[in-house]
Amino acid sequence: MAFHPIRPLWMLGILMMAIWQPPMPGPAENLPPYVLEECVAKAQEAENRFLYAEALEWYQKALTLKGRDPDLQAALARQLIGMEKLDEAHAVLLDLVAQFPQHAEGHTLLAIYLQNFKDDFAAAEQHYRLAIQADPRSTRARGRLGDLYINLHRYDEARAVFEELLRINPRSITGLQGLGKTAMKESQLEKALQCFRDAAAADPTNPDSYRLLAQGLSQAGKRQEAQAALQKYQKLKSDRNKIVDLQRATRRAPNKSENWLALGKEYLRQNYSPNALQALRRSAELDPANAQAHSLLAVLYLNQKDILRAQDHLLKAISLDPQNPDLYNNLGVCYLMQNKYPEAVEAFQTAVQYGSQDPGVERNLKLAIQKLKQAKPLRP
Repeated sequence: MAFHPIRPLWMLGILMMAIWQPPMPGPAENLPPYVLEECVAKAQEAENRFLYAEALEWYQKALTLKGRDPDLQAALARQLIGMEKLDEAHAVLLDLVAQFPQHAEGHTLLAIYLQNFKDDFAAAEQHYRLAIQADPRSTRARGRLGDLYINLHRYDEARAVFEELLRINPRSITGLQGLGKTAMKESQLEKALQCFRDAAAADPTNPDSYRLLAQGLSQAGKRQEAQAALQKYQKLKSDRNKIVDLQRATRRAPNKSENWLALGKEYLRQNYSPNALQALRRSAELDPANAQAHSLLAVLYLNQKDILRAQDHLLKAISLDPQNPDLYNNLGVCYLMQNKYPEAVEAFQTAVQYGSQDPGVERNLKLAIQKLKQAKPLRP
């Protein structure tokens, strides 16, 4: 009988690393640079929409064009983790840190993998420290390392990590929350509460600061304050959960325009304009006859002072919903911003004609008429 020795875990890692080979570079020198840029842009757009399989395909194409690239490999690993292809992700990350030992994101991703999926805390600590060594200002790696130390009851080391993070950035949410959590573990309740209050003040939209504050206040016997902090946390968490649920809907049915429209509207409600723009653009791509998507895109572009794009979407929306007074009002604003006063007057008058009850439309109309009069040359 043949004897098969049991390999140590580190040897298994080397074997896994050998499994992943970067795609052989294609004839990139014969292709214009924008081909690679387009692949990366499409990959990033898909990743932002949590379409991991689509993003993976575009990142692989980019790697085929460029060959070894640490940022592209890290992005590839993120998609594989998102798709729960953990062994493949591990192999990619092992290859990445072997070929590019100074790549902070590669070490951070590998540390997260080792901590969350392998319970290999010693190896995770090593890679967090390598990430910090490669990028001393890395908030993510320092925060993760501090949390790891808290979980391992190594509070002195955790405190040192978070204090260093706050030395780099005194308003770091990760640093304030982490220092507060460490103080809680060490029964320094007042210090913990002050850290959580400072974190909430630095970013009032972060639900975790209010959750931690509620826990600390409850432990301190301050029940009314704890209840108020808990309600704030629940409200912020509810908003985040709405977005998560809508994101899941887009993943389940990625070609359904209504899903992207709903996600875009929720992003808008919560003032996440860049995310709203991406979701609404996707909605309009999937259903060019979606007047509401075009209307909301126009508002976003107006806020960005991208007047021509806003005007284009408004004209599309009006062709689909020709009696909507709000569309004509916004179109009039576009014309005003371009000093096209006759067109602005006509647009505002049309908004009034179609029954707009917004007093702002009347003000806009008066302003446009005034500007038109001022622009007319005086007769001799």
